[in-house]
Amino acid sequence: EFMTQPEFSLELIDAAHRLGISVAGETCGLAQPAVFASLVDKLDLVLMDVKHYDPGRHQEVTHARMPVILANAAYLANSRTAHVFRIPVIPGINDSVEDAEGFADLLDEYGIGEIELVPFHQYGKGKYADLDRDYDFEDASSLSEDDLAPFRDALERAGVTTRISG
Repeated sequence: EFMTQPEFSLELIDAAHRLGISVAGETCGLAQPAVFASLVDKLDLVLMDVKHYDPGRHQEVTHARMPVILANAAYLANSRTAHVFRIPVIPGINDSVEDAEGFADLLDEYGIGEIELVPFHQYGKGKYADLDRDYDFEDASSLSEDDLAPFRDALERAGVTTRISG
């Protein structure tokens, strides 16, 4: 998360821009609003994950409170910086049709009409092993585009344009 080191990130962004290199950043949005804005305003593209629509469930699964994340999402949605909001769809966490409907309400509230769905995969499993940490999704299956169809359909019925990341 580049926003945890804002001074270094700003220096790196500026150095890349001086060399004519475009810079994208990927974030969960958990940063002080002033820090978030200072970085977003310098980037060429921001990818921001929206992990849950329910504040209680969000805190339970991420251990982070939503208000600052939502404030930063609103800032990004109204900024001039190109951006993509994404939902990492995770089995048992946020993958039901009811979850999609909850996301649709949240996205509508913040004026976000387009979302990229990121299907769950097992790519991070090795990272957890390397860090000697428990991996809660050991037995979860990766999700395919077909698996996401009901979720995607619910979002689109609510007027949210979707695409699925490859």
